[in-house]
Amino acid sequence: FWGLGWHQCRYGYTGLADWKGVHDNYIKNNLPLDTLWTDIDYMDKYYDFTLDPTKWGPQSDFIGFVNQMKQEGRQYIPILDAGVARQDYFGYNVGTEMDVWVKRFKGSNDPFVGKVWPGLATFVDWFHPNATDYWVDMLTKTEQTVGFSGLWLDMNEPSNFCNGECGGVYPDAGPKIPTPYTPGMQDLEFKNIAMAAAHYGDDLHIEYNTHGLYGYMESQATNKYFTSVKNERPMIISRSTYPGHGAYAGHWLGDNASNWGDLKLSISGILDFQMFGVPLVGADICGFMGNTTPELCSRWMALGSFYPFSRNHNTIGTISQEPYALGPTVLEVSQKYLRVRYSLIHYIYYQFVQAHREVLPVWR
Repeated sequence: FWGLGWHQCRYGYTGLADWKGVHDNYIKNNLPLDTLWTDIDYMDKYYDFTLDPTKWGPQSDFIGFVNQMKQEGRQYIPILDAGVARQDYFGYNVGTEMDVWVKRFKGSNDPFVGKVWPGLATFVDWFHPNATDYWVDMLTKTEQTVGFSGLWLDMNEPSNFCNGECGGVYPDAGPKIPTPYTPGMQDLEFKNIAMAAAHYGDDLHIEYNTHGLYGYMESQATNKYFTSVKNERPMIISRSTYPGHGAYAGHWLGDNASNWGDLKLSISGILDFQMFGVPLVGADICGFMGNTTPELCSRWMALGSFYPFSRNHNTIGTISQEPYALGPTVLEVSQKYLRVRYSLIHYIYYQFVQAHREVLPVWR
């Protein structure tokens, strides 16, 4: 139920004191807040399942604050990326022992190696019979470290900073699958894992045939962690989706920009995803890239308060855009429209009940 409340995030919080300050300023300015989030900068060297002790202080301080928020009725959601750092640490070592990585090509026992935020990385093969057990183990370790209530799955198309396999890892280049038709005249391996990369199963189980299922299957495994291990209703937001994905997780519309055009596009984007079977969906309110303005953020707060999933989020190097940070007009608009949202919260919840029972869109 709290997932239908108000969420606050940014990439660029400088540490625990800064993050606590956001929490305190929401209370000071009489603004509702259900959930605080962290982007990739909470991780140690961007390694999944870890916490950066230099930036965020001792783990006991971090989880102590998270537990304080839970006692107040507030929650915490961290991000996890699809690429697991190819480094000597438990996330990679356990995955290697369980043999859960996507392979270079059919017949190869070598993991496919791409590159994301931590550098060289491997990717979980969700078709592998050990994959869900590995994921449940890693999520259990992550929860013990940071105490999350929900999860944010990012970069899970899966995204790759190399075009196909990164060079210099293996002495020979992996095979290429010919693609005579490329939508948008773009190589299918552009910022993607190789089309020949192999998944567990028969010869058809290669990335070329299964690419669209990656985020969907990751969300299924994450959903299982919440429902089967924690016995909780899951709150999961994923970047990559597939028709019917809403049975397992929600979605946000990705890295938008702080401009009027992207505000407008968020409306059609949310309506589209109602038809795709993903009713819990929203856009980064006030915009993710670039600096917002008080006028734009005021209008976006008024609109975004009625998104099925409502979160303010922006990137590192931009101005703060929490509702209290942009002056009295944005604060007043935010106080007004967030309270309208909360006054309708049971009605919004009922729309999700109808989406489940009658396959009706929440936004229509």
